[in-house]
Amino acid sequence: MTSERTITIGDEVTRAWLNKYQGWEEPYRTTPGHILRLARRPPMATITKWTGLGPGSSVIEVGCGGGAFGLALAVLGASVVLLDIDENVMASAQANVKALSRRLGRQLPVQLVTADLLHYDGEEKFDMCISDGLIEHWRDPEQRLTVLRAHAALVGPGGFVAVTIPNNYHPWSQRWEAQGWPWTKSDNPLCEAKLSYQELAGELQRAGLSDVMVDGYLVWDTLSKWPKSKLRQWLVRALKLILGYDRVGPWPLPRRTRLKWGTCLLGIGRRPG
Repeated sequence: MTSERTITIGDEVTRAWLNKYQGWEEPYRTTPGHILRLARRPPMATITKWTGLGPGSSVIEVGCGGGAFGLALAVLGASVVLLDIDENVMASAQANVKALSRRLGRQLPVQLVTADLLHYDGEEKFDMCISDGLIEHWRDPEQRLTVLRAHAALVGPGGFVAVTIPNNYHPWSQRWEAQGWPWTKSDNPLCEAKLSYQELAGELQRAGLSDVMVDGYLVWDTLSKWPKSKLRQWLVRALKLILGYDRVGPWPLPRRTRLKWGTCLLGIGRRPG
C-alpha cells in the first residue's frame, strides 16, 4: 500500500539532497538478497537483541531510500512504514517489497509514505523509528538535534530510536579522505558530520532518550571501503564467510574493537515513559 502526503522542503540539507539525487536510485540501491542477509546479521541482530522487538512490532524507517533496514525488520515479522521525501526513489522500495513478498511466499506488511520527516503529520506512534545513514548530513548540531527529536516524536512511550552513521573517526578515515572519499569534503553540500561514538550517545540523550547504547559494526569492511575495488570487495566477502560478520569464528570481536574499527556506528535509545 502506498500513501502520499504533501512534501514541505523545510531546510537546506533536504533541498541539497533532492537537488543532487532526486530520481536517481544509485545512492539508495539495495537488493532483496542484501535485505535477507541483513535480517540475519549485524547490525540487525544487535537492534533486535537490544530492543527486544519481534514479530508484530511496529516500525517506521525514515529517509528509507530502498528500505533495507525497514524491510529487514518486516522480514522478521514487524509491521513497517517506509518514509522518504523522494517519490521517484520510493518506486525502488516498492519493487523490493514486491520481490521479497514473492520470495517469501507472503505479503510483507509494509506501507510506503512520501513525506518530509521534519513536517510529517502522521498520528501513529511506533515501537521503533530507525534511520540508516541519515542524521550525519546535518552538520549543525542543533539542526541534527531537531532531526533526532523528529525521530523520537514518532515513537510512543517506551519505544526506541535507532540510527546508523558512518564512523568518521575510524583510524583509516584520513587515508580515505586523501584518496578522494567524497562524503567528508567541505565543498560537498551533503558533507557528513564527524561524530565519535561518545558524541553520538550524547546527542541521543539530548534528544530526550534514555538507556542509550552505541556499538560499531562492519569491521571487516575497513579493507574494502575506499577506494572501491572489486577484488578487495570479493576478499572481504570471503573473509566474512570464513570468520563471520564482526566475529572471529564463534567469538564476537570485542566491543572496543568494533567501536574503533567498525566502518559504521549504531546508536539506540529509548523514549522514557
